[in-house]
Amino acid sequence: EAEAAAVQQQLLAEVVRFVAEICRPQSSTLALQVFIACDGLKVLSSFLEKEVLFRPVAPDGAQRDGVPRTASPSLTHLVIDSIWSIFNRESRAKFLLPNLDICRLFVKAGVLAPLAKLLRRWIRAGDEAYQERLVNLFVQFARGDEVVREAMAAPAVLEGIMYGLAELNHVPRCLLKLLHCVARMTMCAAALEALEQAQAVPQLATFTNPQLESIYVFSEADAAKIRRAALLSLYYLCGGKAIRQQQFQRRQEVAASSGLIKHLQHYIHTHSDMEHLALHMFCALPYAGQRVRTRLWQEQAHLFYIALLEHREQYWRLQALEALALWLADGQASAPKRSELERVMLQPKHVAKLVPLFRTAPDEAMVAMLPPYMQLLKSSKLLARACSPLAPDVLARLGNDQVFGVNTTIDLLRVLHMLLNELRTPATFIEEHSLDGALWSLFKRKQWDQKPIVGNVATEVLDTIEKYRG
Repeated sequence: EAEAAAVQQQLLAEVVRFVAEICRPQSSTLALQVFIACDGLKVLSSFLEKEVLFRPVAPDGAQRDGVPRTASPSLTHLVIDSIWSIFNRESRAKFLLPNLDICRLFVKAGVLAPLAKLLRRWIRAGDEAYQERLVNLFVQFARGDEVVREAMAAPAVLEGIMYGLAELNHVPRCLLKLLHCVARMTMCAAALEALEQAQAVPQLATFTNPQLESIYVFSEADAAKIRRAALLSLYYLCGGKAIRQQQFQRRQEVAASSGLIKHLQHYIHTHSDMEHLALHMFCALPYAGQRVRTRLWQEQAHLFYIALLEHREQYWRLQALEALALWLADGQASAPKRSELERVMLQPKHVAKLVPLFRTAPDEAMVAMLPPYMQLLKSSKLLARACSPLAPDVLARLGNDQVFGVNTTIDLLRVLHMLLNELRTPATFIEEHSLDGALWSLFKRKQWDQKPIVGNVATEVLDTIEKYRG
């Protein structure tokens, strides 16, 4: 039996060598086409599961592609070289089979799980040269279509990729390539749940650390590339453009508990090249639920949102205002309580950011700001009183020549109404600005009587004015 097994092993070794000769870059393109047509990729993939092929090759003095065969410690290395050669043939134009199709054929042949298992094995064995070759193969597959990337999300495959992310931190080149694989997978909707189950979120959050180079002894250039790839992967994993949707809250919660908040604040504060991506993620966090808002409070992120009200870009001022409005409207919050956030926002230095935000905004930006502004004023009467100096500005917006839509006009009237109700001396304000006459003049000039909804709201404001005048 031992003799028969030895003969069988020898025959298998010769088969592997024969297949390797067919797959060599210098071999006949026609031979390779016939090999693939005869289901050869399935045979090639099956070699990776033969334990006997992991034994060292007996040197026979032969050479392969100019390299002595003794340079490959096992037949498994020959198999990997063969797979790599198929993806990287110099005669690709003559071969007429694009890599996308090769990826699909290999996936159908079941190569991904054995490759992932082999990656773990060679990482443990310290085979750095072939670790990188395997990582390069995964990069090839990650460039495939949705079918290929969904196959990469299988638990047996993801396990190997995540193991590589955890263990290859001493080889930044390989780590970066694996992160690029994950980034491409996050763009496949079918892979997102599997990535979450594989604990990709906390792993990726770790690699967004601004101090990455000192933790893993990376060069600054490598650390910057790794951080960028990890943050981009997290962005898509947490929903991408749909990041505010409820279905992605759990992942954002995990990311927040893994230290992401501080990292995002750093990138925003330092105006790094990742600032816009960090702002997208940071401004979406309050929508991820109470537990995330609690963590935001612990990291003093509420002060960061208030500071963003003075951001150089109008868009991020709006995003920060919406985040604060949502947060302050949460009457069920336990940590922090709404009153705690309200107390912070009522500080004069913070009110001094809220008032000019509306006062100086261009008309188009002001229209977008109205809903969150109204939400803030509804949520806190004290804040409405603090912002009451805005009343003349609201009146001026109503009176300018800009033609606002019905909804915008109604919102402006309601804001004026709320501010009027919170003025310390409303009668004085009404008299100083001849508010009743000004509003009646607007009523006629803007023909609000022909717009019943606007007319009704304007009438409510006029009734309130009459009440305060006594």
